[in-house]
Amino acid sequence: MFLLVLLIVTASCSKDEDEEVPTPDPDAQYRVELVKIRATDISGEGNDALEIYGEIDASLNIGTTSDSREMWSADQANNISVTENDSQIIGTVTFTVGPDNVNSASIVVAGDLLEFDGGDFVEDMGEESTTISLSSISGAQEFQLTFSNGDGDQVVELTYRVSKL
Repeated sequence: MFLLVLLIVTASCSKDEDEEVPTPDPDAQYRVELVKIRATDISGEGNDALEIYGEIDASLNIGTTSDSREMWSADQANNISVTENDSQIIGTVTFTVGPDNVNSASIVVAGDLLEFDGGDFVEDMGEESTTISLSSISGAQEFQLTFSNGDGDQVVELTYRVSKL
């Protein structure tokens, strides 16, 4: 009888060890990276470049919670010269999202740019933003924001990339 009980206990213990314990899905990381900026129309400028300054932010939104981070910022004195050729603009942020939140999360990239003509001449290029659902990002995808002065004769196109790492 003792051997029978010992055999049953041993069999039940070995069966428990063979069962796989599910491992939780790992957190996902998403990188938002500024790629380039260029002027697509400078007809209202009077020279071959726009002097751009302002701010570009990226935010991770999950429900009512938001994590906003600055990607790029320049004041009027440190504006960048943007021509009709691609210009480099540097800024990167990485967000970590739990597996249960990926389907309900989004990333918003927003910018507020101005153009400095010298002296007291500043033109508002507008505020623009794009919202990207994280469930639609599986690799690396590029997006654009287009900024324009009120007359539409000064236009700047910002390209950024969202990547699932």
